[in-house]
Amino acid sequence: MVHAGDGGAPAIDVAGVHKRYGSRSALGGVDLRVERGEIVGFIGPNGSGKSSLMRIIAGLARATEGSVHVLGECVDGSSSPPGIGLVLEQQGHLPYLSAARNLRMLGSLTRHGDQRSVEAVLRRVGLDPADRRPVGRWSFGMRQRLLVAQALLDEPRVLLLDEPTNGLDPAGVAELRALLGELASRGVAVLLASHALTEVERLCRRAYFVRDGLVADIVDTAAGADDRLLVRASTSADLAALRSWAADQRLAAAAGADPLVLEFAVPDRVPELIRALAATGIDLEEIAPRRRSLENRFLELVGGRS
Repeated sequence: MVHAGDGGAPAIDVAGVHKRYGSRSALGGVDLRVERGEIVGFIGPNGSGKSSLMRIIAGLARATEGSVHVLGECVDGSSSPPGIGLVLEQQGHLPYLSAARNLRMLGSLTRHGDQRSVEAVLRRVGLDPADRRPVGRWSFGMRQRLLVAQALLDEPRVLLLDEPTNGLDPAGVAELRALLGELASRGVAVLLASHALTEVERLCRRAYFVRDGLVADIVDTAAGADDRLLVRASTSADLAALRSWAADQRLAAAAGADPLVLEFAVPDRVPELIRALAATGIDLEEIAPRRRSLENRFLELVGGRS
């Protein structure tokens, strides 16, 4: 979904962004790119700079160095660019007003504050437009849904979500997942910061791992670059034969946790390798794909630190 005036540029283009608060560095030169219709994860331990970057992209804070472009427009921190929907953990509502009145007040600043738009977006996130209770009496999960409704009110083309699943029950998480998939299919770009790594893995095409204000790794969640094929031999003699065969085929094979297991790194050749193993005549008990989850990668990245 390309709009006039943005020249088909990436939805989000962050280049060399630094952010310092006095002598403390929150971001140390971040590069990040999100295309239209793409859901990208932004993962890191608490204090790694995720919220700072979200605020900079949204125009709520100014980068100390570097450049940010959203939908082809430069974001310099002097104003929030149009076309952005934002959910931040620090956001709130007027607790003494209903959800509909909160949204109408917010929408009065734009053309989307009419009753029909407000009711439609509340239903979209699973809230009842007829609920007149002050939102201060709502559960945390319901208020989280209202934050998402606020972000969607102006029909954004870029959605920045900081921990949007906080407080949601499993049904709410599933509904949010379906909603984000629908938005992406319509060309909305989504940058998702979350500690719910299973959801990030299910939703995102790519994930940026951030530590101490730096991008430490970029994972293509669809490519299987870290796939392994676990092969368990029946006996020690079969294992020795398997090692010899792997050496002849010039295949890298590492010992597994089980003494009769070898693990092959074959991200793009799993079917081919299985056929070749079946033709060796070696007695094998198990051939199974293994893949490191995002949680495994995250724990390796932070070294167990919270």
